[in-house]
Amino acid sequence: MMRVRSGFVMEGERTDRKRPITVSHKPVYLSGLEGMPGHKSQVNCFRSGIILQPPLIRPGSGTPYSILQLLRWHKFSTHPIRVHVDLLKVAMSSTTEISEQEKIKFLQDAVEALKDKGNVEKFTEAIKFIGRVAVYTDEAFDKINRTLLKFVRESGSDFPEIEGYQTRWAGYQATWQKNLKYSRELANVASGDYKRYNEIFLEIVDRIKIASDIPEAAAALNAFGEETPPPNLDGLSYKFQELQRDVAEFKKDFDEYAKNKGVELEEEAKELAEKIDGLEKAITDLDKKIKDATIALAVVTPFFWIGGIVAGSMLAKYNSERKDKQADLDKARTDLEDVNRKQKALAHIKSEFDGLTPSFTIISLSLGIFADTWASFHGQAIQFSSTLSKLQDPQKIPVVFKLSVKLARDMAEPLQHALEVYANEIAAHFPIES
Repeated sequence: MMRVRSGFVMEGERTDRKRPITVSHKPVYLSGLEGMPGHKSQVNCFRSGIILQPPLIRPGSGTPYSILQLLRWHKFSTHPIRVHVDLLKVAMSSTTEISEQEKIKFLQDAVEALKDKGNVEKFTEAIKFIGRVAVYTDEAFDKINRTLLKFVRESGSDFPEIEGYQTRWAGYQATWQKNLKYSRELANVASGDYKRYNEIFLEIVDRIKIASDIPEAAAALNAFGEETPPPNLDGLSYKFQELQRDVAEFKKDFDEYAKNKGVELEEEAKELAEKIDGLEKAITDLDKKIKDATIALAVVTPFFWIGGIVAGSMLAKYNSERKDKQADLDKARTDLEDVNRKQKALAHIKSEFDGLTPSFTIISLSLGIFADTWASFHGQAIQFSSTLSKLQDPQKIPVVFKLSVKLARDMAEPLQHALEVYANEIAAHFPIES
């Protein structure tokens, strides 16, 4: 029994930790899928671990899973484009944990499985699903942007920083749309590459008859492996990963902003409440002094006119102070009402922003899938070239190598077709002009 690491990572995991899938000659089950309570998803390895089938219906309910739950499932799945490289890496691996006979059996099962048209259709459907994911992702980007615009419209005067966040998000949305356009272009390029890879370069390998054919085939494979896509398409996988990180950072920053603003308003409200309490006490004291001065002024006789002057001046002073304190009190109360209003507005913003969490999750999961989709497969050609360069006798080409080339050729046509389907799916929903 062998263990193969698939191309997925779970939400919140470090990217260098990948959950292994056991490949055996029986279907494998993964339990505990996030978003699918109590469900055990059958992994149809078709005896080789290549294809995973998404559970579309909730067990016992007859209702379909949501797109978010399916996306979470896809993060568990072995990605169709990457898996043919991963399988061959396992087969070509020099690790002592996998015997030569296990590698041969592993590859024979995979080759045999691809003879089943049903498996090939599922393989194509897995990539077509990614095209549909683009629609949900675009809707999620738009929903978040519309919500931020609403915040700016309704509370921009109270929280001017939100406009900066909206501008920042609009930039990410533009980047997403640009990357999506590039992914369609790259799908067309990659589809043609698979065709050349299969019909030219792997064909050269299959036609090796004499010793001199070996270095020629190795050189051809190496040349193909070193090809790079057009400049604007180069590193598209990284661009999706970078956008995924930017989106996660954005949510973290906005959450932190709302939290800090809430603390700031709470402290401001506390200070105003203490100020109001102090002003009210000061006014109470002044009212008592005014009362005493008024009484003193009333009992003054003509023989004590000097005392009357003093009492009158003190009364005027107290009245003036009270007027100032009352003005301060009125302003403090108005300021506190304004702070309380802002606190309610911020609470609403936080609540509504928290409600966008599924949209952020959709974007995060789907961008991870897109990043996996555009990981380069040219490294496989270099790997084949490296193996060939160590050989001299055509009669001694290892069985594992021959089966690996056979599997690569058998998978090339379904992958080529799947990429064409993806490009058409994107074009149908996003008629982006070239």
